[in-house]
Amino acid sequence: MAGNFFTLVVGFPFQIYIARNLGSGDLGVFGLLDVGVQTLGALFGLGLGHVAVRFIPEYVDRSQTGAIRDLLKRVYGICLGMSLLALIVINLLVPILVSWKPEIRDYQALIPLMSIMIPVSMLAGISQQVLRGFFDVRLIVIMSSFVQLILKVVLSIIFFSIGMQLSGYICASIVSAAVCLLGLGIGIRKRLLHLKADGSSSNAEMRSEWYQYGRVMYGNSLLGVAGPPLERFLLVGAMNVSAVGVLVVIRQLQNLPQVFLQVIITVVSPMFVSSKSRDDTAMLYHLATDWICRLALPLLLFLLIRASDILELYGDGFVEIGTVALIVTILAQCLSLFAGPIGNLLNMKGKHSKMLRINFVSVLVALTGCIVLVPVFGLIGVALVTVLSISIAKLYAVLVAHRELSISWWSSRFYRWLIPAAVTAVVFLLMQTAFENASRWWMAGEFIAGFAVFHIIYLLGGINHEDRQVIAAITDRFSSRRPSVH
Repeated sequence: MAGNFFTLVVGFPFQIYIARNLGSGDLGVFGLLDVGVQTLGALFGLGLGHVAVRFIPEYVDRSQTGAIRDLLKRVYGICLGMSLLALIVINLLVPILVSWKPEIRDYQALIPLMSIMIPVSMLAGISQQVLRGFFDVRLIVIMSSFVQLILKVVLSIIFFSIGMQLSGYICASIVSAAVCLLGLGIGIRKRLLHLKADGSSSNAEMRSEWYQYGRVMYGNSLLGVAGPPLERFLLVGAMNVSAVGVLVVIRQLQNLPQVFLQVIITVVSPMFVSSKSRDDTAMLYHLATDWICRLALPLLLFLLIRASDILELYGDGFVEIGTVALIVTILAQCLSLFAGPIGNLLNMKGKHSKMLRINFVSVLVALTGCIVLVPVFGLIGVALVTVLSISIAKLYAVLVAHRELSISWWSSRFYRWLIPAAVTAVVFLLMQTAFENASRWWMAGEFIAGFAVFHIIYLLGGINHEDRQVIAAITDRFSSRRPSVH
């Protein structure tokens, strides 16, 4: 939660700072380069990170330290080789990209620089998954939420001050990610040294499970590869590069409440693996969904009510074409967060083949929607596709969880969201009217006030038993000198 709060407080103003310095044009180019890096990372990633977080908790419970070491050797060895191959591929694609969109020619020299991000981000992503498998959430938060973001902010300011604009932001992103990777690597090494050598090693059956699970999860990741680049390149064709810059901002705002989901998933993923009964799993799922929505609802309401004012902070050209698209996209995010960690639940409980099917249907809908709607409606078309694909995926996953695991989405505890959410929405609307002529930066105070109102009203209804257990567990965790592997 501390990392979450820091990301919101520092990351949000930093995104505005970047947008105002780069403008929608340069930000759009960065968005195209960034989606290229992410796409190649997914293509060459082979689902390795998912394998680590799936099997490490299991081997820790069994004290099979030899199997853990063998797994990590294979995961990192394959990842390093594939990331270098991806680095070569992206540089070979430079002439094709430039010939497709001549306005990118001025940025051609930045593509090889941006490609350095591929191996760094792939290795960092796997390292985070490995530490999740060891239940070491604290180090992930420290490195990715605190160290990486602080370093990125400082370096960006320095590079902008000496005249490096887009190239400076790319360099800041690479260096901060590399430092994060170094810190994660040191943490993993300490974890391995802490494990007692038992002389065991992986066997053929274990390795077969790794590869089988990795293939399924790789299939899942491949399904998500085509969507982001397709929507951005179609948007360039239908509008211009600046429209992609506006889309980058909309996605950043969409992902702000998504941070709460990712933090909770980091905590509960290994717990889903370890839960032994349906009742324990259902309790974990409902508790996680409850926490996600309680934390995210004030922010979702704020983004919906103040959409145009928030976009105005980013500079000229964002409000005119982005307001409606942002509102529709945030509504889609509401659907995603209300379903909680449903996809993660299915993956961790051995229903990854079902999730592959769900993702296939969702991506097929998204790709078809992009091809049909984006050339006609532009940014609003992208937002409509987001709503459609998320709705289908989450509903399908909820039905699978109910049918396959006998776990329903609904819990009576969710009724307690209603009154705080309604009061908070009224508070935001009243403050919007009362402070209409105030500085746009005053909105930060409005959000803090609304967030406080939501949780004060919620707490007036009392703290349930599971929340008390969570608070006690956090207290015990921070009171211990050294975190246990278990």
